[in-house]
Amino acid sequence: MGILQLYLKYIYYILLVSGFLILLIKRKKLDTLFFYFFPLYFFILLTQITSDILVPYGIKTYPYYHINQYIGASIFNAYYFSLLHRKSNKRFVIIGFVLFTLYFVYHFLYRIENIFNSDFSDFALEGLFICIYVVLYLLELYRKDDVVILNKTPHFWISIGNLIFFSGCIFIMGFSSYVIKNYTKLFYINYFLNLLLYSLYIKAFTCNLATRK
Repeated sequence: MGILQLYLKYIYYILLVSGFLILLIKRKKLDTLFFYFFPLYFFILLTQITSDILVPYGIKTYPYYHINQYIGASIFNAYYFSLLHRKSNKRFVIIGFVLFTLYFVYHFLYRIENIFNSDFSDFALEGLFICIYVVLYLLELYRKDDVVILNKTPHFWISIGNLIFFSGCIFIMGFSSYVIKNYTKLFYINYFLNLLLYSLYIKAFTCNLATRK
């Protein structure tokens, strides 16, 4: 692991732990939708720590990442189903989750050998759906009659973080095998987008909300 990659990993851990602690501290002031982020942070930290412990012993940890990917996708689908108001948008989230689940079951459980490989098609498919959910949310936000104060709209910052992160990483992760062989340094884009994502989450958690909805 290079020096830059090591520093980025330390910053990544700092942002993850900081975000989780802020969630705990501000849980009574944040609305109930933020409860989805407790299991999200828990499984991300668990997967990352497990991987960092096992990889030096030569143990492949791809199954842990694929399982965590499905858990994260389930949480985000539940989050956007609760966040969106239009029935048509909610139906689309349900359809997206069913399609993602069918793909995951077929590609990583029925064809079980794929779960042991660096196949991040699950990430790419999840990212595609989440980007669509974010666009649906932003359209709902735009069509609101009320004036939107961004400093008091934490879900805006979460959605912007998701949109930037997933749209930026879809190509690299979707073609990870090719990128690994030919353009390894492109993965640094993922690292920086990860840091931006969790920074925007912290921004969302610290929005000026007086009461919980």
